[in-house]
Amino acid sequence: MNLSLKVLAAGMLLLMLPVHSWADDPNTKIKVSGAKNVTVLLNEGVLYASPNTFELGKKWDVSEEKNKIYVKLKSGAGRQESVQIPSKIISGKPYVDFGYFAGQSGITYKYDEKHKKITLKKESRDSGKKEEKKSRQVIIWDPEHEFSTSSIKDAGKDNAIIISPTWGSYKDVSQNDFVPDLVYLKGIKDNGFNVLPLIHNDFDIPGTSAFMHDSKMQEKLISRIDAISEVYDLGGYNIDFENMKQEDKNLYTDFIKKLSGAMHEQGKMVTVDVTVYNEWSPTWSLCYDRENLAKAADYLVIMGYDETPGNSTVPGSVASYSWLDDSIKVLKKSVPGEKMILGLPLYTRVWVNESGRWKSRVLTLKYTDQFISRHKLRPVWNDEEKQYTSSWKEKGTAYKTWLEDAKSLEDKMSLVGKYGLGGTAFWRYGFEAENTFSELLNVKENQEKNGKVDIDNFSLHDCLEENKQRRQEMQGQYKVAGKS
Repeated sequence: MNLSLKVLAAGMLLLMLPVHSWADDPNTKIKVSGAKNVTVLLNEGVLYASPNTFELGKKWDVSEEKNKIYVKLKSGAGRQESVQIPSKIISGKPYVDFGYFAGQSGITYKYDEKHKKITLKKESRDSGKKEEKKSRQVIIWDPEHEFSTSSIKDAGKDNAIIISPTWGSYKDVSQNDFVPDLVYLKGIKDNGFNVLPLIHNDFDIPGTSAFMHDSKMQEKLISRIDAISEVYDLGGYNIDFENMKQEDKNLYTDFIKKLSGAMHEQGKMVTVDVTVYNEWSPTWSLCYDRENLAKAADYLVIMGYDETPGNSTVPGSVASYSWLDDSIKVLKKSVPGEKMILGLPLYTRVWVNESGRWKSRVLTLKYTDQFISRHKLRPVWNDEEKQYTSSWKEKGTAYKTWLEDAKSLEDKMSLVGKYGLGGTAFWRYGFEAENTFSELLNVKENQEKNGKVDIDNFSLHDCLEENKQRRQEMQGQYKVAGKS
């Protein structure tokens, strides 16, 4: 290559490189108005601020300990709490997601994207969020933290969508090193949905009983999760305590009262999961004082599944329409309809008779069509139970199933309107077929297919007597699939 060509090539390279470098500069410093000695950067499209920025709102003290950032604040329960928040190392220094945490720390700001300038100020008392109240609550449990907003599409238009990721037991959440997944939370909240993490009790009878008799442990938990909800801008919590001593039910109600009192101070919600009424199950059903729990919490979420538990020796439906209908009638005697959210299963069970004994395997909606095709089934609609059913044999082995699909779930969702319930919940995300949520959540739940229901003349005996023999065999076996 001659000299003139080399010069030309070098010149072209110099012209190209700076433009590319400027366009992709990952750390654009933002001009800050309204505060001194703070730094705000634009990094990969996200505004990050130096940790001391979050003290401007006068709500938090911020500290760095062993390369971790902690927010120190007084919880609604009146205790001093230290909550860790995630940070990103930029040019060797830690920075915190400004857009996510600014509001909770008491800061409002105006960002001028064109001039790369931000104006900070302390949050005014009247600047809190005012959200349109939607009548139908829809809880989608997400134990594996897999939720994607694309699966709901326009379903949030007429519904208050709540995503409930499992955070672990009360012991897990009480630990100082507990840090929520910020990317996951942002993905949900950026789409206008609410987050109510699920906290459970490990379904541990002796451990839960000890917790119910330990007021200091309860106060610690309530203060801790109250502070976490404030820092991470959660909507509240979903409490899923199951398998407890019947004699502890009043202590459990008192715990929920204390928790709800603290959360309501922040304007946040508490929902409590309970089973349907089962007179033969002291630790899975009789452990709840549903009437007083409903008074303390915002909603009781009725786990409307496992009519036939997975460990039953007699095959049956996971959630037949008639069983749900009867169960809601019983519950409405002590719990107002508007305080109940009806939990529905996105799964069923395939029953297999092995050596004269029935055993079950879980089948989710996601794979139901594939299962029907593979086994060449011809399901028959049972109009009383509002489900397709199928019985068949393969190589001499007997099989039975009561299928769940959009049609059966839609019929069960009509009970929400029939009894004036507060909404619907689904166990669980990841079990659904394509378009399940967008189809179901755009269904009007106020269809009153069966007219007015006479609750006063309905007894518990009526709803249990027909299946008494089968239910007696299941005594003490009432357990929720997927949560154990």
